[in-house]
Amino acid sequence: MSPKPLSADQYPITPVQGEAWVKHLGLTVTGSPLGRVGRWGANKKAPQPKVTEKREGDTFILTGADLYRLDCRACHGPNGEGAPPVINALIGPARASSAVAIREDMKKRGFTMDEAMAKQLAVQGEKAIRHRLEFGGTKMPAFAHLQGVEVDALLAYLHELAGVPGAAKEQMVISEPAVRVGEHLVKGTCHTCHDSTGPGSGLQPVAPPGQVPSLASLMRDRSVDQVVRKVLKGTPIPEKSAQRGEMPVFRYLTRDDIIAVYDYLATYPPKP
Repeated sequence: MSPKPLSADQYPITPVQGEAWVKHLGLTVTGSPLGRVGRWGANKKAPQPKVTEKREGDTFILTGADLYRLDCRACHGPNGEGAPPVINALIGPARASSAVAIREDMKKRGFTMDEAMAKQLAVQGEKAIRHRLEFGGTKMPAFAHLQGVEVDALLAYLHELAGVPGAAKEQMVISEPAVRVGEHLVKGTCHTCHDSTGPGSGLQPVAPPGQVPSLASLMRDRSVDQVVRKVLKGTPIPEKSAQRGEMPVFRYLTRDDIIAVYDYLATYPPKP
C-alpha cells in the first residue's frame, strides 16, 4: 500500500523575480551547460529520475524524484553527475549526509569508522546541503522556495540517486497545489535562462537572435499548446534548417507540468 501523501500546501508561494541566472553570472545561454544538462546521457547503473507524479484536479501527488526533475535535473543531470567544473556532482554530498554511506565508503578505503562518528559527520553533511539549497553558492542560485517536507523528500531521493543502502525505503510522497508545482519548475528550471520580465518573441516563430523570451511574455505571446510543443518537442526553424531551435527539449517533463507553469505565472505574475 502506498503511503498517504504528506501535505505541502501550507508553504508560501511567491512570484519569480529578477534576471535569468546565466545572465546574473555573466554567461550566455548557449555558452554554458547551466539549464541544459537534464537531457544528457546518464549512467545506466544509477537510478533515473522517474515521472511518478499524478495530477488530481488542482492537486499534484509528487515524490522526491519529481522534485528533482522539476528543480535540479536541468543542471545536475539525470543521475546527479552535473557538468564539472561548472556544475558540481550531487553524489558525493548526498553520500556525505548518510551515516551508512559514510561508513561504507570508509570501509572501501580500508578504514573502520564507528557509528557515532559517522552520524556526527552525516549531520554536518546534511546541514551543508540544506544550507546550499536555502542560500545557494557561487554558481548555484538559492532554492529558498523549497520548504519543510519538500526538502526532506528531495534529500531522501538524493540518497537513492547516490546509491545509499536502504534509501528506497526512505522515499516520501507529498501533495501540492498545481501553482506550487509550477513554481518549482519555473524557479528550478525556466529561470535559469529566462528573465522574469522583459521582451517576448512577439509574433515571430522564435525570439530574435540572442534574445530569450521572458517568463512574463509567455501567456501574452504563446498559447499553452505552443509552449508544450516547444518544451517537449522543440519548434522547427525553417530558415535555419533547425528542428528545435536553441532551447533544449525537456522530454522528462509532462504536459501537466507545463500547464502548472501557466497556472503559476497567471496567479503570481513575474516581477522585475
